[in-house]
Amino acid sequence: MKKFEEDMRKVVNNTCDMGSLAVSLLKDSVSALTDDDTEKAQSVIDRFDRITYYDGLIEEDAIRILTLYQPTAIDIRTLSTILKSITYMERTAKNCKNTAKAELILHETKHNQIPEIEEMGRIAIEMIEISVNGFRNKSVEGFDRLRTLDDRLDALRNSSLADGVAFIEKDPQETASYLQSITVSRYLERIGDQACKIAEKVTYMVCGKHVEIDT
Repeated sequence: MKKFEEDMRKVVNNTCDMGSLAVSLLKDSVSALTDDDTEKAQSVIDRFDRITYYDGLIEEDAIRILTLYQPTAIDIRTLSTILKSITYMERTAKNCKNTAKAELILHETKHNQIPEIEEMGRIAIEMIEISVNGFRNKSVEGFDRLRTLDDRLDALRNSSLADGVAFIEKDPQETASYLQSITVSRYLERIGDQACKIAEKVTYMVCGKHVEIDT
């Protein structure tokens, strides 16, 4: 039993660490983009390998626990949540990596950005922090805000697409730059969706019930 508890504690702690790293990558990728900071963008790209490491390690450990032990219902829910959440964390980090790559491209242009990007970045960060903190604290606190934040993120994504097209029509020579910003807005919108998915799984872990936040 002691070995089981140690293994569970390890896989939970590693998942918390992976979530914290995903939050850090998101903050740095958004900051790199808004500040035109190529060094920070490159740091995000370089640190993505750590996410890949956690993803493989946690999945292997969680499956091993399920195979070797006979977990209780709450432990099974925890392991199920972990296996799903690390997938969404990895996808979040990949979107951060792609955002950082976009910054490196934008740096070589006029760094034209559509105005919605900065607010979208703030919202995406808040959403990921809420969901990751929920897992860490075994709590659904703040989850009631996620649907509202996700709706706002979706609205900004639609607005950014319309603005991007308008900017391209006005200044077609800068099409490549604006297309990068439009693509980034899609990355940020997807991160919001991934935050909702993590929160759905955490709700199942904590409350034992399935909910749908990302509608």
